[in-house]
Amino acid sequence: MKNIIKSNLKILIILLMSCNCSVDIRQVPEPRTLIDSTVFWTQKNLYIGKFEVYTSDSIEYTKAWRHIFKSFLINNRISKNVKDLNGETLVNNDDYILDIEIYPKLNDEFNYWWTWPAIYPLTGYWPIQIRVYNYETIIKFKIIKNQNIIHDSEIKETDEKTITIYGFYRTSDIEKMIETVNLKALDKCSKDISLKIQ
Repeated sequence: MKNIIKSNLKILIILLMSCNCSVDIRQVPEPRTLIDSTVFWTQKNLYIGKFEVYTSDSIEYTKAWRHIFKSFLINNRISKNVKDLNGETLVNNDDYILDIEIYPKLNDEFNYWWTWPAIYPLTGYWPIQIRVYNYETIIKFKIIKNQNIIHDSEIKETDEKTITIYGFYRTSDIEKMIETVNLKALDKCSKDISLKIQ
């Protein structure tokens, strides 16, 4: 009987340690509602050229960021005509091109002095699992007009959150924090762009 309990306990420990809930950093804010306005910072076209999100799984993530970024530009009334730049596009000398690089980064660490009983012997029962998350988003952008860089800047937004109770499993608070940091970074970036395009 004791051997069966020990073997079941070992299997439970292995399963719980292997199914650690990880945080999904692909949290982009909701697109801004498009406003119906006739007043914009510029009447010229604004083309989004290079747009990269530097993560390991950035293919679908980049499409979402691009869509959200365009909605922020239009919502902040930067230009009525925000378009994607492709090989067939003819760009006038007065039009603007925007090159964007986004670097999201999540760091997390455990306080193992308080957390070790959750690993063994009280797997799944010990509530104190202190986990500290630090998230940072850096947006680098260049504004180009008539083949010249007229502005080159970087926006950085960070936040930190500590989960004390069941830190192995509670990820929704962290994902909300990531979305809020991304929202603030996009808002700052679009406002900075609006000051440089006139």
